[in-house]
Amino acid sequence: MKKSNFIILSILAFILVFGLIFVVGVFSSKNTAIDYEEKINASISNIDVQRKAAVTKLTQMETAIDSSNAQYEKVIEAITKAREDQTVASLTTAVDLIREAYPENAGNQELYTNYMNEVTISYNSIANYRETYNNDVRQYKAFCRRFPNAMWLSIANYKQIDYQYISLVVPEDI
Repeated sequence: MKKSNFIILSILAFILVFGLIFVVGVFSSKNTAIDYEEKINASISNIDVQRKAAVTKLTQMETAIDSSNAQYEKVIEAITKAREDQTVASLTTAVDLIREAYPENAGNQELYTNYMNEVTISYNSIANYRETYNNDVRQYKAFCRRFPNAMWLSIANYKQIDYQYISLVVPEDI
C-alpha cells in the first residue's frame, strides 16, 4: 500500500509541477508581450512629443526671424532714404548710424544659423526616436514568434498587434 501511495503522490507532484510550469509560461509570456506593447506605445508617444516640441520651437524661431527681417527692411529703407536725401556724406557713416539705431539687426545671421542648427537637432532627435520605435517593434515581433513564447501566447489566446515600422528615409521634397 505504501508503494501505491508513493506512486500516486509522485503522479500528483508531477502534474502539479507541469501545471505550474504551464501557468507560469502562459502568464509570463503574455505579461512580457504586454510590456513590449507598452514600450512601443511609449516610443510612439516620444515621437509625437518630439515632433510637437520641434514645431513649437521652430515656429517661435521663425517668428523671431520674421521680426528681425522686418527690422532689416527698416534698415534698408533708412539707407535708401539717406542715399536719396544725401543727408549723410558717405554710405559707411549711414550704416554706422543705422547700426546704432537698430543694434538687434547685428544678430540676424545668427538667427538663421541657430534656426538651421535647431532644424538639424530636431530632425536627428526625431530620427533617433523613430529608430528606437522600430527596434521596439522588432523585439516585440521576434518575441511573439519565438518558441515557446508563440505556443504560450496561442494558449493564452493573445492577439498579436500588427505594428508597422516607420520609414527612416527622408522624402526628397523635404
